[in-house]
Amino acid sequence: MAMLRTALDKGIAAVPDAPAVLRAFFDAVTTVPAWVDFDLVNEGGRVLSRLGQNAADVLLQLSLIGSYRFGGPTDLLVATGGLTGSSTRRRLAETQKWTFSLTSHDAMRPPRAGVPGGEGWRLTVHVRAMHALVNASFEPRWDTARWGLPINQADLVATNVLFSAVYLGGLRVLGLQISDKESQEVMHLWRYIGWLIGVNENLLPITEEEGTR
Repeated sequence: MAMLRTALDKGIAAVPDAPAVLRAFFDAVTTVPAWVDFDLVNEGGRVLSRLGQNAADVLLQLSLIGSYRFGGPTDLLVATGGLTGSSTRRRLAETQKWTFSLTSHDAMRPPRAGVPGGEGWRLTVHVRAMHALVNASFEPRWDTARWGLPINQADLVATNVLFSAVYLGGLRVLGLQISDKESQEVMHLWRYIGWLIGVNENLLPITEEEGTR
C-alpha cells in the first residue's frame, strides 16, 4: 500500500523497487485510449461543477443511495463493513469526495513528464486497486452462482450509468436545462472514468441515450 500511494502521488518511477505486478498495473492505468479527448473530459467536469448542489443531491440520493436497494453490490458493501454503523457515513463521504475530485481542470489526467496525475485520476485508480483487493479477498467465499464475481463488469457498468445517464436524467426531472453538448461532455468524462476503473470499453455507453437504454 505504501508503494501504491507513492506511485499514485509521484509516479511509478518514484518506486524503484516496485514489484512487476505494480508496474504492470501502472502501465495499464497510465495508458490513455485513443478515443479520450481531455478537452471533453475537462468540460464534463466543468458541467458537474456548474450544477452545484443540485448535482450533489442527485448523485447522493438517486445515483448512490438509490442504487443500494438492489442486491449484490449492497450485500458486498455490508460484508466489507462499508455500510454498517458509522462506516456508512464515511462511505458516503468518501464517494462524495471522489465525485468532487473529478470536476477541476485536468483532474483526470494521468502523470506525465514529471507532472503528477490529477486528484480525480489518483482517486479513481485507488478505487480500482481497492476493488481488486476486495475481489481477491471475497471471491473464494462469495456466492458467485447467484451474484457473479464480487465486483463484476455488470455491476461496474450499472454504477457508471447511475453516475452518468441516470444522473443527467435526474437533473432534468428537477427542471435543470442540460444541453446536448453538456450531455456529451459528461458522458465522455464517465466513459473514461469507467475505462480507468477497469470496465471493458465495449460495455461503456458513449451517449446519454445509449446509457439510458
